[in-house]
Amino acid sequence: MNPNGRVAVLQHAEVVLWESHTIIRFPAAKWGVGALWIEDPFSRWYADRWMDWGHTALQPDLMGLFWGYYRTPEAERNIRRVESAATRCAADFDLLADPLATRPFVPGEIFVTCNIPIGTALYRYFERGYWVAAPSAVPRYYERLCQRSAHPSQIMLDFSELRGSTDF
Repeated sequence: MNPNGRVAVLQHAEVVLWESHTIIRFPAAKWGVGALWIEDPFSRWYADRWMDWGHTALQPDLMGLFWGYYRTPEAERNIRRVESAATRCAADFDLLADPLATRPFVPGEIFVTCNIPIGTALYRYFERGYWVAAPSAVPRYYERLCQRSAHPSQIMLDFSELRGSTDF
């Protein structure tokens, strides 16, 4: 269903949506106005910016740690690469801590779309065993995400079979 031959796909009526952020934005815009979806374009831009940042900065850096440390067998790890990814993650955490210093969620008081991919990336970070120093706002934010009913059931899925495995 996805012309790229990959996951993720969402079919709604005759429309087939692909690309993970499109799949997040569509139901939010259709059914989540005033909750997940912010109607005001300026306010939504701020949330969308964080959603895209999560995709272009946080996710790649955290996946560098995930693949370099968690997925790679210990004897094969390139510790320089792992440390480089950790340095980038620390910078990401510093940036993420800024809006969280005074607000419970990115970008504000309510949980909106951008928190889904950020929370997904952070789940892999907090569950994979290589610790990077983070401002206290980041783990507090992650704890708030974990308290939401959908986070444990939809995001916090077991991936322990991937430890030390470079197989796809």
